[in-house]
Amino acid sequence: MKNTGKNVNILNLMAFIGIIIIAVLEIFAFFASHDILTVGGGLINFLNTLKNVCILVVIGITAYNFVKGKSKGWVITYIVAISVIVLTTIFIWIKF
Repeated sequence: MKNTGKNVNILNLMAFIGIIIIAVLEIFAFFASHDILTVGGGLINFLNTLKNVCILVVIGITAYNFVKGKSKGWVITYIVAISVIVLTTIFIWIKF
């Protein structure tokens, strides 16, 4: 993927959204660890899914740009890592 201005802006937006969601999830985790607030179910699953999608888009694209010219070992490692993130995101909803 060529880094045009539009692509870079979309990556920047996805990175910003991901950071905000991670911050919100960390606040929920902090409150839950102190038995102040427990939020579960659909909201947490939705936020985790959205976070993982943002991570896949931003980090996945930039990591692919790194490994595309490397040996097969790098590419296989990239594919395995992306697959793990996708599968764990799917398992959030399946409750596997």
